[in-house]
This record gives sequence, C-alpha cells and structure tokens, in this order.
Amino acid sequence: MQTAVQHHQAGRLAEAEETYRQILSQVPDHPDVLHFLGVVSHQRNRAETAADLIRRAIVINPAAADYHANLGNVLIDRGLLDEAIAAYRRAIQLKADHAVAHCNLGNALTDKGLLDEAIAAYRQAIQIEPNHAGAYHGLGIALGKSGRVEEAIAAYHQALRIRPEFAMAYVNLGATLRNNGRVEEAIAAYRRAVQLNPDDAKPHYGLAVALQINRQWQESLDTYRNAIARGDNYARLDYGMLLLAMGHWTEGWREMEWWEEVIPGAKRFPQPPWDGSRAPGKTLLVYCSWGGYGDAIHLARFLPLLREKHPDLIFECRKTLAPLFAHSFAPVRIVPHDQTLPHFDLYVRMESLPHLLGITLENLPALVPYLSAPPQRVAAWAGRVRRDGALNVGLVWSDGSTRRAVPIDVFAPLAQVPGVRLFSLQKGKQASQKPPHGMNLIDYSADLHDFADTAALVHHLDLIISVDTCVVHLAGAMNKPTWVLISRQSDWRWLLDRTDSPWYPSVRLFRQGAHDDWMALTRQMAQELAGTSDRAVK
Repeated sequence: MQTAVQHHQAGRLAEAEETYRQILSQVPDHPDVLHFLGVVSHQRNRAETAADLIRRAIVINPAAADYHANLGNVLIDRGLLDEAIAAYRRAIQLKADHAVAHCNLGNALTDKGLLDEAIAAYRQAIQIEPNHAGAYHGLGIALGKSGRVEEAIAAYHQALRIRPEFAMAYVNLGATLRNNGRVEEAIAAYRRAVQLNPDDAKPHYGLAVALQINRQWQESLDTYRNAIARGDNYARLDYGMLLLAMGHWTEGWREMEWWEEVIPGAKRFPQPPWDGSRAPGKTLLVYCSWGGYGDAIHLARFLPLLREKHPDLIFECRKTLAPLFAHSFAPVRIVPHDQTLPHFDLYVRMESLPHLLGITLENLPALVPYLSAPPQRVAAWAGRVRRDGALNVGLVWSDGSTRRAVPIDVFAPLAQVPGVRLFSLQKGKQASQKPPHGMNLIDYSADLHDFADTAALVHHLDLIISVDTCVVHLAGAMNKPTWVLISRQSDWRWLLDRTDSPWYPSVRLFRQGAHDDWMALTRQMAQELAGTSDRAVK
C-alpha cells in the first residue's frame, strides 16, 4: 500500500494502478484501495471505471467523506451534475469542514446555473480554509455570471494573491475585464497568463480577442495563430472572421471552412460535396449550417450567381424565410428545413459559397436588391402605414442575445424629432419592452408571422434603425435605407472603421465609441433626422 501511494503521489499512475490491483488480487474488498484505484482511473481518463470502483468502496465504507467527494469529481466530468451535487453534499454531511468538497460543490452548482447556492458554497470553503485559491477563483466565476462584476474581480485578485502563478485565474479575470469594457487591464491579465502557461491555448485565445477589441489587429492575428498552433481549432473561426473584417477575404474564407470540423452537429450527407466546378445535369443542394436568419439572408445573394452554373438548384432554409425566398429566387426550389429534401446529387454549405466562388472585396457582385416582398403581402400592408409626409422609421433593439441588444430606452432621442413616426419591427421576448415616456411606438410585430410579412412592412417604411440583426440584412437586401448601431466588438461583415457597407449600398454604420455607450449614436441619428428637411434619408 505504501509503495502504491508513493507511485500515485509521484504521478507514476501506471505503476500505482498496477500495485493497487496487486493488492486487490489478495484483498478484493479493501475500500481504500478501491477508492485510490478509482482516483487513478479518473486521472487516466477512464471515468466510468473510476465511478464503479469508488462506488464499490462506498458500499463497504459509506462513512468516508473523501470517497463521496472524489465520486463527485468523477460524476461532474461525466456531465452528471445532479449526481455530483448529491455526492458532494453527502461528503459535507459526513465532514462539515471538508473545504475541497464545498469548493467542488460550488463548481457543480455553477455549472448547473444555481449561482446563489454556488456563491454560498465557495464562501463556506473560504471560511474553512481562508487561503483556498481555488474557492476564490470559483467564487469569481459565479459572481461574474451573476453580474456582480466588481466582486468577481476582487475574488480573482484574492485568488492570485494566494497563488500568484494561478494562470487560469488570470484567464478568467481577463474575460471579466474584457466583457466589461476594461480592455487594457484584460490584455495585461491575459499576457500574464500566457507567461505562466505558454503551452495552453486558452490564454492565447483570450488575449487575441482582447487585442481585437482594442483594435490591435495585427497582434491579434498573430495571437490567434498562437492559439491555433496549440490545438484550439475554434480559434480558427475567430481568426478567419478577423481576416474577413480586415478585408483579407481569400484567406478568411479559407479559414472559415473549418466550421464543420469545429462545430458539433454539422450536417453530413452521403452525396459528394460540391467543389465549385460546373456539373451539368446535376442537382445541387445549398443549405445553411450557421443557423442564423441574418446569415441566410446575407449569403442568399449568391443564389442567382450559383444558378448560372447549376440551373437545377435546391435551397434548404428556415421555415419563416421560405415564403420570402420562394418569391425572390424563383425558380430555385426552396425547401423549409423541417421538410424532406428531394433528390440531389451534390451539396454545399451556403457559408462556403464565397470561398468556392472566389469572392473578394474587389469582385463582390453588385446584386442589390435581391429580395422583395410578395406583391400580395405588400398590398395587405399598404393601408397600415400612413403616407402623410412624416418619416416612417422601423426600430429593432435586440437580436435575442446580450451582445447585440440595447434597451428600447436607447432610442428615446428619436422620439423627440418632429415629423418622425416610429414602428416596432422587434420580435421575440424583447418585443414586450415598454417604450420610454414620450415615445409613441406603433407595434405591428404580432402580425409579422414570417419574413415575407416583415419585408412587406419594411417596403412601406422610409428608414430602418436597428442594432446588428437579421432585419438589417433584410432591409439591406431590399435596398432600403438602413442605419445600424455597431458595437466595438462588431461582426466581420461590417469590416473595420467603415461607415458604409460593400454588401449593402443602402446601409450606413454608426460605430460605438466607448464601451456600452449607445446613446451617443442615437443622439447623432436624431440630429441628422432633424436636419433632413426634405425627408430624403441617405
């Protein structure tokens, strides 16, 4: 037993396992050996075996707190959060001052989203063991997810005071600082993490993102390459998007082809993929893999170009896009994604089209407008938008995420402009936000059943003002004047520093200056609207 434990503590896991098994061949029900062998199996990435061994030890000696605590560690790695939480709680019942069990309980509760309980567990661990750096680190994560940013930052700093070389604490501190606009401090934290653990991709990736937000483009590219070299293929996608944002489209499109290798659940078909060449007599399926409505609208522009090579074209898309696309791209066969696909010979992801078609900034086809609302829908909406000289403006304030969303109150300055009539184009839960005092907002959103309806309403409006959402792409594809609120961490499609868009000539970009300062943009918009005496929006 002494020999086995010495091997185990020294990290000689194979030797430790062999020795534990030798003991069990003579004493099959030795609970400590079963437990330790389970721990070794967990360390050697055999979680199912580990759980079985530790459970056997618990049957023999159910009062050993460490057995339950280590079983929790195995279960959490298997994604069995509820069982892990129960195991940690049992360990704590048996040994109330088990600081590690309290800390790991906090980890499981954080993963479960029970943040208040997690914070209490971490604080209990710290009360038992005031210099528990891991508990402070976990506390920082839970506090950050709870929106208690300053407390989270203080917890990370305390973890680092206890353990100055705690690289992962620097990584998570960097993420918290970055997400709250303190980008220079985030960069410093990530740089320290890179120094401490240069072989780990995580700090390189976090540093690359922070450098990108801080507009240090070339160093960000170099740092993404460092993350990729250390095995982070997901970083390839952000690297590709930065290349696209910088206008390096040939290389950027090529990097984006890693999507199917990186993102789980990518579609696979038995038919061969299309390689960009002509294939006479073959039916080609185009499908969306990124899943966003805006992505589909944005890249659907290439369908007419593609049809020149492949007259027999099938396009699979979201159900609510199908009526709009069926009208705009006839005779392309449009199939909603919940219907059975007809026969096809080749397939291609819509997101691969720019790469396969060799699209660059210099040869981007001028295909706008390429979407239009069905005439019967346009007629149905005609009487609902008055044409009395007022400027009819559609508003969208959220795409359903936190990164591309603002409170509706941000649009308050627009309501003060004489001669402007505001319409809500907002869908989803955010549509229930109450407009600020003094804003008369006409809300037809309940009658927008699909994108053909939205396009018909947009047809009758004079201007769209929106955060970066699918409605921007819809309005841009219809060549409707559109003003977009662009965050500092903007999407690659809008390139860098430009106020116009090569994709949509009618779109104008209003770029955020300071982090989270949206009101400056809408105040600027209000001033420009007020100065538009002839109501001709540009």
